[in-house]
Amino acid sequence: MKKLFSGISVLFLSLVLFLTASLNVFAAPDGSNQFQSSSSDKKQLLLNKIDSLPKDSFFEEAKKYLKDGVQPKQLNKRDVEYSNIDIVVYNEENKTFVDLEKFVDDVQANNIISTAGYNGVVILNELYSNSGTITHEVTYSAYIGKQADSLRVNNQLDISTSRSGSYSTYTSRTDTIKYKQSSKVTSSPRTYFWRGYFGADVIESGSVVGYKNGTSTPTLYNNVGAPYPVYTDSHSAHKMSEPPSSNMPVVPEANRVKWDNYDRGNYISSYISQYGNPPFDWADYDIHHIIPRKYGGSNVSWNLIPLPRWYHQSVLNTWWNSY
Repeated sequence: MKKLFSGISVLFLSLVLFLTASLNVFAAPDGSNQFQSSSSDKKQLLLNKIDSLPKDSFFEEAKKYLKDGVQPKQLNKRDVEYSNIDIVVYNEENKTFVDLEKFVDDVQANNIISTAGYNGVVILNELYSNSGTITHEVTYSAYIGKQADSLRVNNQLDISTSRSGSYSTYTSRTDTIKYKQSSKVTSSPRTYFWRGYFGADVIESGSVVGYKNGTSTPTLYNNVGAPYPVYTDSHSAHKMSEPPSSNMPVVPEANRVKWDNYDRGNYISSYISQYGNPPFDWADYDIHHIIPRKYGGSNVSWNLIPLPRWYHQSVLNTWWNSY
C-alpha cells in the first residue's frame, strides 16, 4: 500500500511540474529570471565583441563555450537556479591573467597583438537544490589551449534575509580539482536568500598562474529547499514579485486584513475595468495575496494576482507552508 501511495505521489508531483512549465510558456520573464536575462545580455555583448575581431582559434573556442556552454555532469538536479560559464585567460610565461572580457578589450585596443602563449580555463558555476539539499557546484569544465594542472577552489554558500541585503558565509570548503572535476559545498535548507561564491587559483607546476572569482544570482529557498515560484499573469502582465524578506513575522489571526467574497468581487471588477475580460474562467481561479495575509499582506492591487486554483493550492500554498 505504501508503494502504491508513493507512486501516486510521484505521478501527481510530475503532473504539477509539467503543468507549471506549460503555464509559464505564456508568462513573461520575471522574478530571479530577470537577473539571468541580464547575464545573457552581457554574454551576447561579449560575443558581439569577439565577432568584430579577426578570426582566431582561441576566440573561436571561447565562443563555442559561451554559446553552447559545456556538458554538465549528469546529476539529478531538481532545480538549477543559476548556471554560468566563467573564463579566465592566463599567460604562464609572463605571469599575467585577466577575465575573457578584459582580454577581448585588450586585443581590440591592440594592447595585446597575438593570442599566442595564452591559455584559458572554463569554469561552470551552478547553484541548485536537490533532495532537500542546497548545493553550489564549481566545475573545471574545459580549457582553451594548454590544460592547466588544477584549480584550487574556495567554494562557499552565502545567506541573507533579503535579496539586496548583506550576505554572510553559511558554509564553505576548499578543494583542489583537476579537469572535469567539481567542488561542491552543500547545506540543509533554511528560508533565506542563498548565493554561491567561488575564488579559484589556476595552478601550473605548483605555482599560481591565474585567478577567477564569481558569484551566483541569489535565490530564495524555503525550509525544504524549494525556490520561490516564478509566475506572471499573461492577461495583465502582472508579475508575482518575491517576498522582500526571508523572515517576515507571523501576524496574529485577529490582526490580519479581512478577505471574503465581497473583497474578491471588488478585485475582479477592478481587474476587468483595467485589463478587460480575461480568457479564463474566474470560477477556476483564486486571488492570491503575494505577501500572504498571515505575514502582513494587504488587499492593495499590487499584492493581488489571479492564479489557476490548482497552481495556487499545489504550488504557492505548498511553498508558503514551508516558509
